[in-house]
Amino acid sequence: MTPELILTEVIPKLSLIAIFALGSVSFLVLYLGFAGIGHFLTLRLLPALGIGAVLDTRAQLPHQRKREIAASMLSVGIFGLYGVLTVVAMKAGWVHIQTKATVAKILADCVLIFFWNEIHFYLCHRLLHRPWFMRKVHRVHHSSIIPTPYSTYSFHWFESALLSTVMLSVMLLRDFHYVAIVILPVLSIAANTLGHLNYDAFPRSAEWSFFSMIRRHGLHHQRGRGNFGFLLPWFDMLFGTVSGTKRPFLRLPMLLNQRNKYAWGVVLFIVTSTAYLLSNRFHIATPEVLSPGGFERWVPQLPWTVWIYASYPILFIVAYLSERDNERLNAYFYSILAINLLSQLVFVFFPTTILRTELGAIPDSDGLGIVLLGMIQSVDTPANCVPSLHVSASVLAALVIAPRSILWKWFCGIWALAIAISTLTTEQHYLVDVVCGSLLALACYWVFYQNTGYSERTKVDR
Repeated sequence: MTPELILTEVIPKLSLIAIFALGSVSFLVLYLGFAGIGHFLTLRLLPALGIGAVLDTRAQLPHQRKREIAASMLSVGIFGLYGVLTVVAMKAGWVHIQTKATVAKILADCVLIFFWNEIHFYLCHRLLHRPWFMRKVHRVHHSSIIPTPYSTYSFHWFESALLSTVMLSVMLLRDFHYVAIVILPVLSIAANTLGHLNYDAFPRSAEWSFFSMIRRHGLHHQRGRGNFGFLLPWFDMLFGTVSGTKRPFLRLPMLLNQRNKYAWGVVLFIVTSTAYLLSNRFHIATPEVLSPGGFERWVPQLPWTVWIYASYPILFIVAYLSERDNERLNAYFYSILAINLLSQLVFVFFPTTILRTELGAIPDSDGLGIVLLGMIQSVDTPANCVPSLHVSASVLAALVIAPRSILWKWFCGIWALAIAISTLTTEQHYLVDVVCGSLLALACYWVFYQNTGYSERTKVDR
């Protein structure tokens, strides 16, 4: 039986009780299976091979494993309920699951869900560590000071319900392929189990690397604070919630200073503009046409917002020319180069495009807005959608300017948000382009501002 028949014929005919049972059993099998594998690895295989070592050698609390399994059974039931909610949303037409897509579309869905899971988990975890939630909710999980593979789903019922919103919340905004939807819970529980092994298989790995994830989360359980991220340390490093010492892993030459930054700015403009114009028209593969999701169908087309859309170079120029700290100036220069280089590679090898509405068919009182939008679209073809360079450059500029003052933070943050929204209302991009552009900006900011050895001083050096 094909996945299409299962989604369209079998699942809709099942009773809600049957769907709940199917979802709960699936999560139970994943939980016990990965916990058993983790238990075998840390107690038998890895020690026998002489690989790694136990992180915290203190004894576990009495009856800890029984308590963890009991709490996890409640979590499994709540996860099953979210399976019911997902099917109800499908029947109501609120979410749609794709069964046919290109490999590029499936990969894009997997990447988007992966990064959304990182964002969602970090935000939820930070919330759960607020004093009230820590005392009333998250303490259930943190009662396992020495984590075990069985503490993976040892949650208070509210925490289970909160974390379960990760998939349904994003499915309301975009139509995903079923492969990406199935991969998320498998990847999530596998990674979560790794984080609770209390066994460091890569003791020499750097703190910022993926392989130090077990050590980072083990330190989180020991100290009860910091290291709120899931698989990646990016958001902890970005928002200063790293538990332990952070060491820079990248140093780049100081090319720019206050005297030559204007000349380097011209070079940067020529290089990035030329690269974009070339990648906008020449592709290794045929651009994949993106389908609008539920969110795009709600967003109206407002040609007058093209004035906001066209203002993004001003935000970039303000951030660049007003920077008086040479180290941060160089970090900004390298960040912009990295954003453009990575985006051009995606544009050339994995191009995407959208279908625009004809401008003449749009009733709009702002004639100049229509003219400007037409001029932009005549130069900028509807290719090069994922990620949005407009969004990535604007988000990066806002992050760079934000530390200077509260006024700058709010002003540039709202400006960058307005530009991101304008990419949707002018039909230049879809939501997935905006999300990927924002994530690219966050990643480059993390690399070049948090881990290059450049200072984080906000005091201006004259």
